[in-house]
Amino acid sequence: MIMNPAVVIAAMALFLSVVLSVFVWRGRAACVREAAQIREEFEAREADGAAQMDVLKRHVENLDTSMRNSDEILRDDRLNHSSRARALQLLRAGIAPDSAALTLGMPRLELRLLGKVSRALTVSRR
Repeated sequence: MIMNPAVVIAAMALFLSVVLSVFVWRGRAACVREAAQIREEFEAREADGAAQMDVLKRHVENLDTSMRNSDEILRDDRLNHSSRARALQLLRAGIAPDSAALTLGMPRLELRLLGKVSRALTVSRR
């Protein structure tokens, strides 16, 4: 029994189209999985970046507030003898410079420096 060549060619074309469709379908499924994985990774990194930006924003706001406080102190001459004495009392009482700065409304760095100078003078007197 001899088959018609047109039927054989049509059967082969049908077989090849089915095989190619399977390969395309599997490739598409792999691409969809990879895209989902990349999207998840991107969203996780985006969330981390947003959290880091929030932290940086708070630091910038703190620095801005500290600069404004420094400008006010320099303008108003608030770091006079009595404010220095009060700051030294707080520092000698064991209060952290950052807490004392908030209490007195003074820049943290200035109180840290005042504490270091005070300790250095106390050590040099002994």
